[in-house]
Amino acid sequence: MRILWFLPLLLAGVLWAEEAADRRAIEAVIERLNFPDERAALFVAGADVPAELRRLARARCNMLEPRVWSEVTSPRFTKPEVQFIEPDVALADTEYLQFGSVVAAVRSPVTVILRRERGEWKIVTVRVMAECPGAPRIVPAGR
Repeated sequence: MRILWFLPLLLAGVLWAEEAADRRAIEAVIERLNFPDERAALFVAGADVPAELRRLARARCNMLEPRVWSEVTSPRFTKPEVQFIEPDVALADTEYLQFGSVVAAVRSPVTVILRRERGEWKIVTVRVMAECPGAPRIVPAGR
């Protein structure tokens, strides 16, 4: 009978490990967004990939254009904050971030909704949360 009270704790440990593995898989998908030639393969079947990639391109509107011998880095997606809406649906908040020597950091917040299909996490949609009036939104580093 003593084993019965221990069983829920054992089950909770298994579920926590599964969620941690899902978080790592989602972080890997967001990391692959940093490689433009891999982006189209990251979306679910039936997604309007050209429209999603155009939305993703909006994140670049606040960025400074890196050039040869430039003081700015190429923009990159940061490690996301992942929230599970359902076991097979997740919301990932990330930033498209660029560093420079004169401007500390330029950021565009991006929300990505992912769904697990056949054991693999795929992007359903991308939303860029920054306004893009033409002038870069400059945020001091560390914020």
